[in-house]
Amino acid sequence: MNNLKIIAHRGSSGTYPENTALAFQKAIYAGADMIETDARVCKTGEVVLHHDHFILKNNKYYFISELSVLELKKLKPDILTLNEALEIIKNKIRLNIEIKEKQALLPALKTLKDKKVNDVIISSFIHEVLLEAEKLAPDAEKMAIFACNPLTFNFLDNLPIVGVVSELFWINEQFVKKINAKGLSVFVWTVNTKKDYKRMQEIGVEGVFTDYPEKFKTIVENHS
Repeated sequence: MNNLKIIAHRGSSGTYPENTALAFQKAIYAGADMIETDARVCKTGEVVLHHDHFILKNNKYYFISELSVLELKKLKPDILTLNEALEIIKNKIRLNIEIKEKQALLPALKTLKDKKVNDVIISSFIHEVLLEAEKLAPDAEKMAIFACNPLTFNFLDNLPIVGVVSELFWINEQFVKKINAKGLSVFVWTVNTKKDYKRMQEIGVEGVFTDYPEKFKTIVENHS
């Protein structure tokens, strides 16, 4: 059985605050193959790495799109911009950027261009984003995310992707075979137990997103 690619889900987010410098640094130290993160755009146009579209603090919701990057950093000092994250991971690990909203694509691609970063994966639940990304950044690899096991996979034929990312709940051997038959790889989130890792390995998954990359890199090393 092949070892799976280990993608640190929002960095080493099971042990450290997600999408932060510390979580990214620990994922690199653990030997993860890639870091996955979430891209949104704030009021002043910077791309910030945050899963939700708001920050909840003192029982109050603060929306990313309504605040400047300075205001966001006052609320959450460890929030990262994409620019800052690229400085942390430069030449050390590949980045998988999930575009959480359409308006984040252009500024994310501009940041990547400005930093001269080409070896990234662009992923999104919003498949129109992938089509637009193909026009603007044809050299960047793309992956489609979805959280279901559809009756037909024909919609994938029109997407410029190298693989799909799907939720662990839906994954079985038939699913993997259908995707592989289209020449695409299968990646799975979120795999946090050795039992699930082994099952994904047995059915031919390419890689797993995990909150604990340090745990699974140990498995890979022991089976190398």
